[in-house]
Amino acid sequence: MINRSILLLSLLLVSQFSYSANSVTGKERRVLWVGNSLTNLMSQNADTTLRRTWSIPKKVTAWASLRGYNVYSQESCEGGADLAWHIYTANVGKKIDTGTWDNVVIQPSSMEALNAMYPSFKFYISILDSLAKKKNVKPVFYMTHAYQSCPFSYGCPWLSSMQDSLTNHYRFVADSLGDALAPVGAVHGEVRKERPDINLYKDYVHHSFASLYLVASVFMITLFNEDPRGLPAFPDWPVDTATISYLQQKAWTFCNRTEWSRYTLTGTEMPSMNVSRERKLSLAPNPFSPSVTITLQGYDFNDETSSNKTVTIVDTKGCVIRTLKLDQTNRTVWDGRNSTGISVSRGFYAVRIGSGKKSLCSKLFKEK
Repeated sequence: MINRSILLLSLLLVSQFSYSANSVTGKERRVLWVGNSLTNLMSQNADTTLRRTWSIPKKVTAWASLRGYNVYSQESCEGGADLAWHIYTANVGKKIDTGTWDNVVIQPSSMEALNAMYPSFKFYISILDSLAKKKNVKPVFYMTHAYQSCPFSYGCPWLSSMQDSLTNHYRFVADSLGDALAPVGAVHGEVRKERPDINLYKDYVHHSFASLYLVASVFMITLFNEDPRGLPAFPDWPVDTATISYLQQKAWTFCNRTEWSRYTLTGTEMPSMNVSRERKLSLAPNPFSPSVTITLQGYDFNDETSSNKTVTIVDTKGCVIRTLKLDQTNRTVWDGRNSTGISVSRGFYAVRIGSGKKSLCSKLFKEK
């Protein structure tokens, strides 16, 4: 535990003094992919052909090149790896700190965002978010999908609600931190319901070739804001043309819904990830009951438009439950009630001030 604490502290301190803009701009992109076998099923296989075949980053890179992008992708993947493993064993913080990345795609393990593991999920994902932003690297969360069947002998009573839990928890973290989110799991779940004839699983959890087309399509939209429809098939991902077209169309339609379009890197409602260090969102007390004072410190909104003085309270499902206005002292009070005057339940909420490049987000806990 002591060694882990020392490593984490050193990573944060080293990154603290490295907040310079990357040299890669325009249609060039450098992307670090942090994940496990849901990012590359054969990531640790000695056969380079198998690694290339099952690599989502390589296929996204190939598609992006057809749309005029020059993308360099590097994978930090290990079968079964969770975020703690990436931080303490793979030392992904050093990879972020010593590289010149534009984005880091963060794919936790399938179980991490479920209720029992959720506190550690938030903790470790916040660490990676902090390390990335101190290097001016924009994080992109990769929402995982639900299991097809239970792999455990002791049963999975949570299986039927697994995707709802994953979706809600990923959205809340993305809203709290102001990061992009590739809603792979949410789209995956809709396809399972709409088209049960399409097999999305290689086994109980891993992607089939059809599912890989869906994932690659979602990342084309999230990373590049590119329409994946019409992009060609890959010879080593043998899926019929009609199915590929449906999956590309589904990804495009889903990600352009109002509630999801803001999670792309270019989404108009995405909070800026290059936030000035002089601005700070103060929530006091936090946790709170029955009310909390929300203050914007170190920045003057007096010259901004009224939309940039708006405080939005968001629940764990991503729903806006209350909007407030900052006063002339950049302060407002939330009484813990929704827009209809009903006291909200105990739990976590996201607080967002402003919109676009003038936004800040933070998380808040209501005690009772």
